[in-house]
Amino acid sequence: MDLSERGAATARHPWEVVRAEFFRNLIASSVDLTRVREVVDVGAGDGWFAQEMVPMLDDAAHVTCWDINYSEDDLVADLPAGVLRTATRPSTPAQLVTLLDVIEHVPDDRSFLRDEVAPLLTDDGRLIVSVPAHPALYSQHDAALHHERRYSRREFLARLRESFTVVDSGSLFTSLLAPRVVEVAAEKAGRTSPERGIGGWQGGTAVTAAVTGALRLDALVGLMQDIAGDDERSRGGDGHDGGVAWLARRIDLEVRSRPRALTPLVITTWASGHGAAWAERRTRVTTDAGLVVAEAAAIWAAVSTETFAPVRL
Repeated sequence: MDLSERGAATARHPWEVVRAEFFRNLIASSVDLTRVREVVDVGAGDGWFAQEMVPMLDDAAHVTCWDINYSEDDLVADLPAGVLRTATRPSTPAQLVTLLDVIEHVPDDRSFLRDEVAPLLTDDGRLIVSVPAHPALYSQHDAALHHERRYSRREFLARLRESFTVVDSGSLFTSLLAPRVVEVAAEKAGRTSPERGIGGWQGGTAVTAAVTGALRLDALVGLMQDIAGDDERSRGGDGHDGGVAWLARRIDLEVRSRPRALTPLVITTWASGHGAAWAERRTRVTTDAGLVVAEAAAIWAAVSTETFAPVRL
């Protein structure tokens, strides 16, 4: 959680919980954690995600939370074993660096990545990065969180490639796109609502469980959307990179089984119909042993990433 969002709530926001689950699984599947001794969480905030990473690591490893906004009280606070805090850049290179929703706060993101983040990594280190998407959705929410910008996919990947080799990319929380479009439209119409950060979560047990479940399903839908973009690019299209985004209008999803964590998955997708500004795509998720995990039929609407108006296909 960003330090500016700390509130009186004791429960974690479902968005924060599901995001942590997603990135823990991503790290476990893409990083050889047996070789990791140093981890740096840049812009770590209150350090909760760092604490969530510690059980994944060997006993000899530790996570350094680096946040330039730490107060003296933050720096002398009691911390769980394996977690350190610093307000200055760590000097020891790390095998893993996380940079989750940070660079949108930085005025000169290019220099920050090149001069501050790149030196943190060992030669074979891995960097995990996330940012808020779609510049057209910049809103009062972003301004309240001191965001300098939102990113298009093309801009984000281009910025990373100036300093790093990008090995994979994808999306998360695509279901939040439509509510954000509505929020921005309301702002343009002069209607605003009080801004509350994730530290102000006051949902009860039932509401929290419902929101958490919806966001977990979103992670599966986001995976399907990423595969659809890969399929389009493999056929000469531009995926999400050509000024067009795909909004899910309807998804019929059948979850048949729950595979164990880190089970290899095979995802098959194909276009099954289209209209003037929509397309239907079917997707099947199986384990590498052939067990069907989920099947989906989705209607996607093509919209402009600048105006979010429908785009004719």
